[in-house]
Amino acid sequence: MAKLKKETVDELDLEILAILYYKGEATATDLEKELVGKITKAGISKRLKWLAEKGHLEEPEIDISTGKLKKIYKAPSKEKLKSIILTHYKKEYEKLIHAFAEQSGQSYEEIAKEYPLETAFKDEIIYNKLDRLTFEELKVLKEGVTLEEAISILEHYNLYPYYVLLSCEILDLVTVDREKKLVRITEKGLKAILEEWITYIKRLLKGLKELYSKAYKELLAEFCKDL
Repeated sequence: MAKLKKETVDELDLEILAILYYKGEATATDLEKELVGKITKAGISKRLKWLAEKGHLEEPEIDISTGKLKKIYKAPSKEKLKSIILTHYKKEYEKLIHAFAEQSGQSYEEIAKEYPLETAFKDEIIYNKLDRLTFEELKVLKEGVTLEEAISILEHYNLYPYYVLLSCEILDLVTVDREKKLVRITEKGLKAILEEWITYIKRLLKGLKELYSKAYKELLAEFCKDL
């Protein structure tokens, strides 16, 4: 099997690791079922081998009880996955902080202290991965959905939904009961998304007020009826 010619993990690796995390353990065949159209079984096997060589996964357990060779990979801990994910994001974070430093005149160190890596990653997930969730989707996530339903919601907007879900769990934006396979958005997660909504709504209302003050007043009057 030819080796992968790369040095760092990418989002497809993170998706594989996230699926493995929620399954607990899996073979390349198991993972292939969740990655239809994204990568072949052979491609998954190569990546699993590479992840093990890099120390991100333990060497697989070999099972020949069925007469066929099966390599079973165990899921890493959530703490280890958090470290892998944040290390992956760090390159993008450093670019962001350097850009802020150039624009503001502050030093890299000053901005990094004010805007640490994990905070920046949380904003990346909220504003770029969860920003298109609808009211109906947020409502059911607040009530609680199955793992499969959560993945179905996230894959409407994200190529790698398991990676997004794991990132949300690591950041305490959702809770995932792995035994019951139940996903709920946390108060912290809901508040963060709604704060972004409120900012957007305020911007729209300001524009409406400037462009069509009559409609703006009528809209406010309609909502104020319920106060």
